[in-house]
Amino acid sequence: MENRSGMLYPMMVIAAISVILFSVIGIATMTGHIPNALSDKKDVVVAEQQAAKDAAALKEVEAAKAVREAEAAKAKELAAAKDAEAAKQVAAEKARAAKLATAATGTAAPRYVPAAQRTAAVCRDCGVVQSINTTEVKGKGTGLGVVGGAVVGGVLGHQIGSGRGQDLATVAGAVGGGYAGNEIEKRVKKTVNYVVRVRMEDGTVRSVTQSMAPGVAVGDRVRIEDGVIVSRG
Repeated sequence: MENRSGMLYPMMVIAAISVILFSVIGIATMTGHIPNALSDKKDVVVAEQQAAKDAAALKEVEAAKAVREAEAAKAKELAAAKDAEAAKQVAAEKARAAKLATAATGTAAPRYVPAAQRTAAVCRDCGVVQSINTTEVKGKGTGLGVVGGAVVGGVLGHQIGSGRGQDLATVAGAVGGGYAGNEIEKRVKKTVNYVVRVRMEDGTVRSVTQSMAPGVAVGDRVRIEDGVIVSRG
């Protein structure tokens, strides 16, 4: 009997402790202490998961923004390159047009000219004689040659033949004599003009016509003053 009583006592102690533990757990559960602890842990896990999702979303947004900025910068560089190329082409076209215009007009690019040369180039009426030609201008008849020639011709014609033939010869002699007399009078009163061609210092050629001999020769340096050739020595 004593042995059985000794064995039951520890069992009763264990049972009592178990009852106390279950009671404590039950009371804690009923009062909400145990569920609150589990709930707090769950909330922490949910918050951590949400934070991870937000961080991932923010990273995606920043990555997309970086891509857009890179594309915008690249597009800006391409636009600037196109503008530069267009400006280069416009400048090339202008240079080509200016070159063609210069070639068409035959004008050379301006160059520096020393003061001495600029002073010498001021003389626009100076040049060198290229050629000297003469032209004859017949004089005008006054009628005296016609009358005189007609008289002489009529007299000479009257000496030819007799009768009607003599009359015809007289008329023919008068007409021919009048014409001849007029031509003789024109030749007697003819004038000689001198045409002088001068190569000017600016490259042009001028012709000067004068009634008196110019007094210069081909190759002489001359000046044109009031339409007259003057030697420069």
